[in-house]
Amino acid sequence: MAYRHGAFSWRQFTIGVARRLGIRTRSASDEDLRAAGLDAWSSDPAVPVDNGLSQLLAELEERALTVYARAGLPTRRGHYARAPDDRAWQFLAEHMAPADRWALVQDYPPEQGWRFATLTTVGLYESPGSPAFLAAEVLSECRALKDSPEGRYGGTMALLERSIRLGITSACLGPGDKDQTVGHADNTLALPDGQGDLFAPPSP
Repeated sequence: MAYRHGAFSWRQFTIGVARRLGIRTRSASDEDLRAAGLDAWSSDPAVPVDNGLSQLLAELEERALTVYARAGLPTRRGHYARAPDDRAWQFLAEHMAPADRWALVQDYPPEQGWRFATLTTVGLYESPGSPAFLAAEVLSECRALKDSPEGRYGGTMALLERSIRLGITSACLGPGDKDQTVGHADNTLALPDGQGDLFAPPSP
């Protein structure tokens, strides 16, 4: 369909974002990434730690992304936008500096129906209690545990509280499907072996 002046176009929107903010023409600087590491809107993953907790969290994240895929939500890490009266999320960039995101929100205010989110939070715009909403809560809790010093290096009451809440929410997603795959931009990831047994029902 040819673009008509005055009609909304995601292509024109993306080009405009790129020209103003340089999202697709430059990588985020080290300073930007450090700032994003302290920012709740950041899509940057925590530096991985190879321990039992991190492996479990990775399995739970894969299950949550499977639920996203079933609901028609994106599964690629990054920042997204949704136009007014549109159900589809459009990928903007893998990394965005905080100042760039605030500029975008000012140009396209939520009051006019625009929505902006990261992969972790797109599911929170679904109906509360729906599988996609619960999956977003799982992704949020997984990230909080990965980012917290307690979750990476030791144990505290706060860590236990988050872990219990994560376990309850994850159980609501069901045991998972080992044959289900999650589509990504460059490849397709299968659910980890044994994931369907994470919340197996108790023996009679």
